[in-house]
Amino acid sequence: MKDIFFDAFKIIRNSLTSPLENSIITRSNSDTGRTLYSRGSYESSELDTENRRLKNEITISPMFKLGFWAALVLTSASLVLSFFLLPKDAQTILSEQQKQLFETCNTTWKMGFGAIIGLIGGKAT
Repeated sequence: MKDIFFDAFKIIRNSLTSPLENSIITRSNSDTGRTLYSRGSYESSELDTENRRLKNEITISPMFKLGFWAALVLTSASLVLSFFLLPKDAQTILSEQQKQLFETCNTTWKMGFGAIIGLIGGKAT
């Protein structure tokens, strides 16, 4: 279980630092219980057969990284917008359009957070 969280952290860090490169995160020396990581950039032809058959390697493509970035940006934007639409005091009454926008943003950031967790969890396992 601890390794999955460590893998997830490495996936997030790699996705944020090099979003347009193919990367492989390698877990090695799994017999001893220690997990060592190496990160590298590879050409797409090198990512195919031999590297993917190893169960201790996680391949992170640029498409995954861009999807992660998109989910992160949209989730953050809807969370910030929902905070700005939040009434400042008890006497403030929102219009019907503001209420609908607040509910939409509130739902959107929750769904985006679930999408981010799903993306990371799918890669880490």
